[in-house]
Amino acid sequence: MKVIQQRNVYFLDLGKCVYRGFSETTIQREAGEDVLVYKSKDLAVLSVDIIASSKLKTVNYTIKDATDAIDECERSFSRNMWKNINVDGTFEVRVPEEVRENTFTVRILYEIGENNDSVEFYRPISPEDRHREVVACNRMFDSSSIFPSLSTPYKNKWELVYILPSSEEVKIISPGILKSIREEENVILYSYSVEMAHSGALNFCIGTFDSYEISTGDDRKAVCIPKGSEGYKDCIREFCCDVENLIRYSEYFLQREYPFKALSIAFVFGDADKVYGQNTAFLALSNLTSLNDIEPMFLLKRIVCDILSSQIFYFYFSIVEKIDFWIAEGMKGYFQDYCARHFLGNNEFLYELKKDRDYVLDRDVAEYALYDPRRTFFSMRDKFFKTKAKVFFHLLEGNLSRAFMEKILNYTIKRKGDVKEDYSFEFVKLVKDVTGKDLRFLFETYVFKPGVVKVRLGFTINKKSNRVDFTAEQTPTSIFSNGNKTICGPVTICSYEMEGIFEHVFMLDRENHFYYHPKTKKKKKSEEEEEVMPLLWIRADIKGEHLARIVIEQPDYMFIEQLLDKNVVGQMEALENLSIKPSVQVCEILERMLENTHIFYKIRVHILYILSRTTIGSYYGFQRLIQYFVKKYCVQTSTIVKPNDFSFIPYFIQKHLVRALSLADPFIFRNYSGREVGSASIISAFIINILKFNDNSFNSYSDGWYISSVIESLSFPLSSMSFPEFYSGEHMKSKNKEHTLHRPGKTEDDINDLFRAEGNSSKDFEKHGGLSLDDLSAGSDKGNMNSFDMNERYENRKSPYLSIDKEEGKRQDGDLSSVYKGGQSIRTESSENPDYLQLSVSEIERFRILDMVFPSHRNLVTKSCIYALGRLSLFGMMSLKKNALIQLSKHPNFCSVRVAALEVLLSLFYEDEEVVNSIFEMLLQGTFTIKCVAFDVMTALGSSPKFNFKKVLKGKRKEIFKLLRLNQGNAIVKEKIANLIYLIEDMELTRDEYHKAVVRIYERTLPNDLRKTINRLGREFMGDKRVTLRLNSIDTLKRKLLQAEYLIRIPFSRTKKILGGFLERKEHIPSNPKPEADPTKKSFYRKTPNRKGVDDLKKTRKWGTQDSPMDTSSVGSVIRIPNTCKIRLRHPEK
Repeated sequence: MKVIQQRNVYFLDLGKCVYRGFSETTIQREAGEDVLVYKSKDLAVLSVDIIASSKLKTVNYTIKDATDAIDECERSFSRNMWKNINVDGTFEVRVPEEVRENTFTVRILYEIGENNDSVEFYRPISPEDRHREVVACNRMFDSSSIFPSLSTPYKNKWELVYILPSSEEVKIISPGILKSIREEENVILYSYSVEMAHSGALNFCIGTFDSYEISTGDDRKAVCIPKGSEGYKDCIREFCCDVENLIRYSEYFLQREYPFKALSIAFVFGDADKVYGQNTAFLALSNLTSLNDIEPMFLLKRIVCDILSSQIFYFYFSIVEKIDFWIAEGMKGYFQDYCARHFLGNNEFLYELKKDRDYVLDRDVAEYALYDPRRTFFSMRDKFFKTKAKVFFHLLEGNLSRAFMEKILNYTIKRKGDVKEDYSFEFVKLVKDVTGKDLRFLFETYVFKPGVVKVRLGFTINKKSNRVDFTAEQTPTSIFSNGNKTICGPVTICSYEMEGIFEHVFMLDRENHFYYHPKTKKKKKSEEEEEVMPLLWIRADIKGEHLARIVIEQPDYMFIEQLLDKNVVGQMEALENLSIKPSVQVCEILERMLENTHIFYKIRVHILYILSRTTIGSYYGFQRLIQYFVKKYCVQTSTIVKPNDFSFIPYFIQKHLVRALSLADPFIFRNYSGREVGSASIISAFIINILKFNDNSFNSYSDGWYISSVIESLSFPLSSMSFPEFYSGEHMKSKNKEHTLHRPGKTEDDINDLFRAEGNSSKDFEKHGGLSLDDLSAGSDKGNMNSFDMNERYENRKSPYLSIDKEEGKRQDGDLSSVYKGGQSIRTESSENPDYLQLSVSEIERFRILDMVFPSHRNLVTKSCIYALGRLSLFGMMSLKKNALIQLSKHPNFCSVRVAALEVLLSLFYEDEEVVNSIFEMLLQGTFTIKCVAFDVMTALGSSPKFNFKKVLKGKRKEIFKLLRLNQGNAIVKEKIANLIYLIEDMELTRDEYHKAVVRIYERTLPNDLRKTINRLGREFMGDKRVTLRLNSIDTLKRKLLQAEYLIRIPFSRTKKILGGFLERKEHIPSNPKPEADPTKKSFYRKTPNRKGVDDLKKTRKWGTQDSPMDTSSVGSVIRIPNTCKIRLRHPEK
């Protein structure tokens, strides 16, 4: 079944939110094909007609979806529920027998379904809001919720027609090229033509937009933003310049013109962020900023790289089968990294590549291979698959060169028309043809096999002989039987010495050694002078030839020398090892590096998080960071913070410095003026001081992102004060520990960790004997407060969040104060000490109300205030009003604010029937993002034994199945709801149980021949072409032998040496022997003959004609195999 062309006609009325249309598919069928399978989700099919020989015939169709399977599972749950409901929405059309033509047209009339969240109309927030917009999203490369299309893996031509009322002045962002505009009675028809595309590459956006042209020599590339967004003009101009700059860079990198003539990028109000189609890209308007923020401009440059790389490697070059998707994903990620390098520099490129490699090395445990037919398309869209595919192409560059990689990408795009089914093996041959190198072992290890290898290298130094001996210990990461067990191939060890840098190639399956170079100039040293070691430090695999974590166990002084080097990757490796158990000397060196402005800023940020967690004897890392902040950012001889004066690097250092302080150990106590003071109190007071004296009036950049991070950081040390140990003497038990260091793992902003089931905060605090989350959540909604209306004004009004009941907390004792904490009174410090909770909440509320008057970018300040207050409430230090959170979780609040309010609401009030009912009602009409977040939070809370939310979910079983029935057309939401159902049916697994189940399924579905795929790789690599030659054609044979390697079958009659002893013959060998079942086991290799060898061939021919004439007709076929300068000869009977 072949699709010649499809014509989609859309009728839209933005004012009335109407969308309907019809599609006409011209089909050429083969003999016997009489059933057409169309993909259609959340669309109401009205009629199906077949047009053949100018005759129209209405036919019946059969809809197939998961409704029956969902109903059956609701009645009687089965463990195979996901297998039964994981079906694409389709309908079948049977071609009538009277339609005998092989080429005909199918017309399908349809309209939008009730619960279709792929086509979203903009909802005005007030009568004065004149903006109109509709966005049709092809999430997961699936457009079946926009229009029905035939299931076919190949591209075809498209004609897209948009019919709009003539009264609407709108801009259309559509795939393809605009061909015509025709005005008829009360409507306008816009016609676009798409040359070749998959159905999943089509989407559209229509609305009242302003257009900004991208200057690339034509007028077909533009950026669109909603009308009335004049504040974004400067940001849009810079964005257009970045797109123009990157198009030129892509042409230079790929050595060819940008493949598409048109490109339209739209910033929309709808819930469509980073939705890409052929010639189109839809981004959330919140990605732009009108406040001159620093971080959004960095993010926008990465978004530009993502758009351009997606257009080239998702839509221009595209694979046919999903099993080959790793090629497109890997090339896209590889090219995107170099685009980011073009904007952000080489150090940023190396740093992010190292982080990506570490991500793969940490998580490649229960993951399938990149090339595995059992992989689902869901797994191909997750972060691990994308990262490993991208890292593999960087690995190819490490084994080849960047010039070769540019040629491979260029040649792949050039031959995009040759992409067929099972393209992976053809791609291996393409790499060989372009580079001339046989890299089958690399593909076999990292594409066709799962898992990676972790290596620990230990060494000893013999100073007398200047010899370094190595021992290696290799540990596989994969839990599967056919995973990689050892590193394949040699490993380059690089020794950095005083005499220079030297490379040594080792095989890790044996003992290895090398000799370092002593100093050439030897001076007479005094008796007191210490001998200087010529060997400074050692690194392994510096070119990135292997995807393995190779750790060399070196003394600290070598890692310090490596840290002082300018290589970013080497510095990261040194920090990883030095942070395990640092000494005071190491910490002092880290402090000096922190002040060195020539060090890459992300290395300095990494140092901040290491120092904040380090406590060694009388050395307190968090105190050194406070001193550093006071020195750099405070008025001299005071702790009053200077007015903000941001520039790029100092901004990131200042922001992460506060964040690192908040993650310090809160249970460190020191004696100040005769009283014990905890580190949490010191850090809280310091951060409150930063918020109190923050002044951005003279700064050229906005401080919204900075203040957002500071507010959320404040909640971490404050939460630790909720534990009784903080005010008791129990901390003295651990006070005398000589060395205290928290795990140096996470440094990113995991702001939602506390609200998730496996959050680190609850576990870390419980290690100190703190209250459980059940205790902390009890009574979290207590406290008297008038109901809060979001529409009321805020003048002279108490905070809707603050519900600290001071009257209940008062005690008879005059010198002690009490704070209401989850229904109990906790003894605090004496009244002469500041009340950090009251001061913090006061500052948080001040910034929250200020953000309502002068909104920050994406309302980040409000979002952080919600998370900070929610965290304090979760730990029982205050309580939030549920009505306020419910209002914040509703439209038209900004999406990130709604998500934050929804998480806090579910975490605090999950037992409240009103709250749960309001959330389920919201999910019936919620957007895609809101649904995903809500179901993720529900699953996390239900999985945690600290919450009793699972019981609540079981009471909502009927509503959950109703949501599953309504959202069966959205594959992502359907999977999240299915996870929730498995949870309430007590089918959840622990990590160990999950790994055992994965291994059991993997081994059961694994082919019997583990090397089946690799053997096929060899056959595909060799090819099936056969060339028949006769030995009397010596000139032809000589040319062939000089070109490639051949397998030659030659019959002989008796034993005699030929080719100068290269081969021995046996007597009485038949001329046409029967081949053995596995003849390759008896083959052997000899080098290709040179001129002398060719002369030997001539002698062979002469010998054959004189002594024992040879039957030249019996000479076997010659099979072409790679040009590796070898010839393989085999006896016929062998």
